[in-house]
Amino acid sequence: MIKSILIPIVVSVLSLLSFLNSEVTLELNMPEMANAGDEFLVELTVQKGDIEGFARFEQSLPVGFKAVARETVNGKFQFVDQKVKIQWMRVPFDREFIISYAIQVDPTISGAACSTV
Repeated sequence: MIKSILIPIVVSVLSLLSFLNSEVTLELNMPEMANAGDEFLVELTVQKGDIEGFARFEQSLPVGFKAVARETVNGKFQFVDQKVKIQWMRVPFDREFIISYAIQVDPTISGAACSTV
């Protein structure tokens, strides 16, 4: 359920970085499912190559899901209007870094999501 919600969002997420002549890749690590009232960790391994400068990660979450910062690699974390936002004035120096945040599922959430991804 959760991956089917997040995978399409993560694909659109990388409005990350103002230059995309270097290949940027993301590897998503999160549980397959979550129950109402659960909290789970989302880890994204970002391989940014030689890109430098300003960068932003953004992800929309459905109503009933709330994100809490865990590891932002010195980025500014915000959760506003159902969107996870991490912004760096200068992207981390390392070619690969991991960001993470916890997602809290409201106890009143019910149902399952399907995906063809």
